[in-house]
Amino acid sequence: MDNHRHYRSIFWPIILLGVGAVWLLSNLGYIQTIDLGFLVRLWPILLIIIGLDILFGRVAPWISALLGLVVIGGLIAVLIYAPSLGLARPAELTTERLVEPVGGATTAIVDLRLSLEPATVTALSDSQNLIEADLKHYGKAFLTVSGETQKKVVLGKESTTSGNNWFTWPSLSTGWNNDLYWNIGLTDQIPLDLSVDGSLGSSELDLSGLNLSDMNINVSMGSMEIILPESAEAYAVDINGSAGSLEISLPENTNLSIHLDGSAGSSTFYLPAGYALRVEVLDGGLGSVDLPGSLTRISGSGDAQEGVWESANYANAATSKLLIIISHVGPGSIDFE
Repeated sequence: MDNHRHYRSIFWPIILLGVGAVWLLSNLGYIQTIDLGFLVRLWPILLIIIGLDILFGRVAPWISALLGLVVIGGLIAVLIYAPSLGLARPAELTTERLVEPVGGATTAIVDLRLSLEPATVTALSDSQNLIEADLKHYGKAFLTVSGETQKKVVLGKESTTSGNNWFTWPSLSTGWNNDLYWNIGLTDQIPLDLSVDGSLGSSELDLSGLNLSDMNINVSMGSMEIILPESAEAYAVDINGSAGSLEISLPENTNLSIHLDGSAGSSTFYLPAGYALRVEVLDGGLGSVDLPGSLTRISGSGDAQEGVWESANYANAATSKLLIIISHVGPGSIDFE
């Protein structure tokens, strides 16, 4: 006979009711829009509360209720008193244009820190500018420039104005993503060392007209589509797939090496016809790698995903050689088409 009394924690039901109450108060105007980045930085407190609920919530249900009320009461208090705490901010729609000329630069390092807005990146034509950014978003962006012959350009958004009111549901006619954009043009006149942080948004990068010397990609939790440029000079691309999705079209007539950490996301490579391809999988992890059937395994054995595969023409190819090194597959998927 089981003499133990079992209690069902009511911590999470109270949290759900509290979030609904906060949302309602916000839509009724009692809670102003604030910098939610401040609240995000407090997320470890939630872990502490959950741990306390696991430890003591089974002893008595009133402890779970008290913990839930403490969390919700504290959140509502912070939101209501946000103006006096210096956390309030206007959710104003901003349209701005940021430009930096090429000037005397012969090379450039470009760091694009994309935000939640849908973004496009293309090559400029008939322009003397290194970067042209047309932005429509909530908050304020920045463009910092340093150097002369080798310029370093960083485009991003100020952290204190990082988005719209997350408690307000966008209307169907003027949805949040329908009106906002980051349209970025980059020069095709000089070699670029390009870094792109995709963040949470979706982005389309048509880089086919650019002169890339190196590239670093962080897909993060968003989605990203990339068209890489052809080049007479070999260049390298380093990709951190994170939890997002990546589609990348590979160029013809170019010696290219790609280092991929697939992480938890999905990555799809679109291969050119007649490619000379070598794929090295260093750690198969928990995910899947779907390799082209035309490749031959030259190292590794059995069902293990670790190994090296090559196309028949790779060893003797002088140009159009594609080397893809997969350091870790993670729980995601990597496909070739």
